This record gives sequence, structure tokens and C-alpha cells, in this order.
Amino acid sequence: MLESIAYIAQQIKAARETKGLSQRALSEKVGIPQSHISRIENGAVNLQLSSLIELARVLELELMLVPKDAQKAARAIVREAQRPNSKANIRNQFDHSPVTRNRAKYQLEDED
Repeated sequence: MLESIAYIAQQIKAARETKGLSQRALSEKVGIPQSHISRIENGAVNLQLSSLIELARVLELELMLVPKDAQKAARAIVREAQRPNSKANIRNQFDHSPVTRNRAKYQLEDED
């Protein structure tokens, strides 16, 4: 199974489980047989774009095309966003960066 197909299959399954849907319930919402949902999640079938779009809609996932040279960065951003308290981690890193500290200093000086 290709890495990208495995990733898509994993994301579909994780989103389904997060929503508390069985494969049968998802199949009813999407209009795809449960056996096909199972094959999709196992990466055993070539997923048609129309099916992928409908799955993404029902599972509230966003489909994005990312250039190959930006995929590593995009995956890192997604991993960070999926971490618990990720907004706090990102805000904490931002608040303590030299640029942010200097910006706050300049804003204070400008207000005088």
C-alpha cells in the first residue's frame, strides 16, 4: 500500500471512530456499502475522488492539495495541531519568541 493511501485510510478510520460511527453507520450516511468502507480503511481499494469527497464531507475533514516540497512541513503542522493543548503550545512558543518580545517592547515605546 502506498504511504499516501495508507495515510488517507488511517485518517478516514480515525475520523469515523472519533465521531463514534460504525462502518455501517458511515456507509448509510455516505451511500457506500459497509464492505467498501472496510476496504477503504484497509487501503485495499483505489478510492474514487467522488467517494473521498463524500467521506470528507460526512466526517468533517478538509481535503487539501499540498505540493510535494511542502508536504513535510504540512505534516509537521498537522501533528502539532493534533497534540493536546497544541494552541497553548503554539501561543507559548510565539509569546516567548524574540520577535514577539521585541514587538511588545516597540509597541510600548510607541505608545509613550
